[in-house]
Amino acid sequence: PSPAGALTSQLNGVSCISPDACTAVGSASAGARTQALAESWNGTAWTSQAIPNPEGAIGTYLFAVSCTAKDACTAAGDAEQSSGVYSPVAERWNGTTWTIQATPTPSPAGQSSGLFGVSCASPAACTATGGYTDSAGDILTLAEAWNGTQWTVQTTPSPAKAFTSVLYGVSCTSPANCTAAGFSEGTGTVSVSAPLAEAWNGMAWAIQATPGFPGAALPPFPASRARHRAVAWRSATTPMLRWPSPGTAPGGPSTPRPARTARSRSGAYG
Repeated sequence: PSPAGALTSQLNGVSCISPDACTAVGSASAGARTQALAESWNGTAWTSQAIPNPEGAIGTYLFAVSCTAKDACTAAGDAEQSSGVYSPVAERWNGTTWTIQATPTPSPAGQSSGLFGVSCASPAACTATGGYTDSAGDILTLAEAWNGTQWTVQTTPSPAKAFTSVLYGVSCTSPANCTAAGFSEGTGTVSVSAPLAEAWNGMAWAIQATPGFPGAALPPFPASRARHRAVAWRSATTPMLRWPSPGTAPGGPSTPRPARTARSRSGAYG
């Protein structure tokens, strides 16, 4: 069901521990604010769950959820402040209520970051992945780990010469075995996007070789779901998208920021 008063709503991620126990998360918009959305399936019907939003957020977007039991789910996403800066969000379901967990960000002040995927091997072992913007305005890969008490940022590599690298999904079979997937984009005579996969061995993340489609040049404005989501947040001090046109370096000619909606934030086509 859609929340009462919602003009638009959507579910972006789902996790089931059995055919009659599923949890889905997303966002719902009512006017100027977008709020987190969570729903549960009991084998017969979906019902909405009360879920909090970070204090002061004008938009909260949940993109992924992972459940290890009916009373143990973790959702991940990001939240937008009035300044236009996005920050990571993680929320925990204990069978009765959702609560917001403190999530660190490696981004410097005034820059955005977010979590787009999450996987839990146990209630005390979760990994969430996404991306963050550095001081130069480039987007780098991001991974955070939950140990049952707190979230901590893990060091993740980004491909050399890439100005955008994001990890959208992650799957963990144990606390020491995770694989994350996403994309990276570098500069040259044309903008080229390439698949990106990274593996966690319990101590470090490493980039894995992935085949791509040779010469897959991308248009100057995001046309895919992946690019649409990545460019939604940039420096709060820059009202223009810092997405280069083909043949330009990061920070070059930009495309004006489109109107931000719940659909475009979650990666859907315009």
